Amino acid sequence: MRKNEIIYLLLGIVLLFTSVYLFTRPAIFSDFDLTKTGPIGDTIGGITAPLINLIGAYLVYISFKAQVSANKIQLDTLSTERIRYERENNFQMQVNHFNEIKNAVNNLEFIIDSKTIYDFSGERTYRDPVNYKGINALNEFTKRLNRYNFRDEIYDLYGMLLNFEFILLTINELLENVDRQILFVEDKKYFFKNINIYFDSFILPFAITISKSDRLENYDIDKIENLTNLVASKVLKFKKQIEDQKRENQNNLH
Repeated sequence: MRKNEIIYLLLGIVLLFTSVYLFTRPAIFSDFDLTKTGPIGDTIGGITAPLINLIGAYLVYISFKAQVSANKIQLDTLSTERIRYERENNFQMQVNHFNEIKNAVNNLEFIIDSKTIYDFSGERTYRDPVNYKGINALNEFTKRLNRYNFRDEIYDLYGMLLNFEFILLTINELLENVDRQILFVEDKKYFFKNINIYFDSFILPFAITISKSDRLENYDIDKIENLTNLVASKVLKFKKQIEDQKRENQNNLH
């Protein structure tokens, strides 16, 4: 309640009691003698009723105005809460997406089996398959892309290629989602920094090696190269955006 509204209310209350006192005093003028008009209570009620109704209406107005103000505060609070929820929800969705990419890399498998080998007595000998996982799988896979001295082994190059292509596609999708759905600059900086580190450290070296391979006759190796260039260009673009934003913030401080 505002200060002036409180003053008006107090004045109304004072006027109400004052009027009762004044109307129950002996009349100053003989023509204004209210004591002969019937019960004094009815007389006072009839005289003060308009004033009381006016004060009541004013109180209702003040109450309604306070309710409107309270509703606006509640609406602003709900709007702020909704924005906070959407921010946290979008942030967590992209965190989950990033974790899925890292899990996909960690779950990569490159299985190397051996061809049938005969010992000096002419007996067949077998070796158990070796299963490489994660970064080790990528490492062993890329070793065999450009070297031909693994002739006694059996392995699948194309399965790994398709998995690696899928990983590049999902990283590209993650970058687009972060750029489009994450609205707060600090959240974007967090994602782009971590994606950049992960891509440069764990994906880009293998992508460069794969794109230089000359053993993949039945696979369009340009797809890997094009995807790698696409992701790398977006990483650089977002890195530049963050640096520009950082410089702008520093200039605003000065």
